[in-house]
Amino acid sequence: MPLPLIVLSAAVTIALVLVATLGFELSFGRAALLAPVLVLSFGALVGLVLLWTRVALESVRKRG
Repeated sequence: MPLPLIVLSAAVTIALVLVATLGFELSFGRAALLAPVLVLSFGALVGLVLLWTRVALESVRKRG
């Protein structure tokens, strides 16, 4: 795996942990323990947004 991709992945994970720490008033240690759940949840959310965006764009194209 290329180094820039590893650095980006680590940065996103740390950002998610910090957002969870501030948003849910968790300790940093507890949020770090939940990091795999946070990453999977974020990935699922992004996937749903991309899916529904694609569905909406296809629908608009068929109407036009």
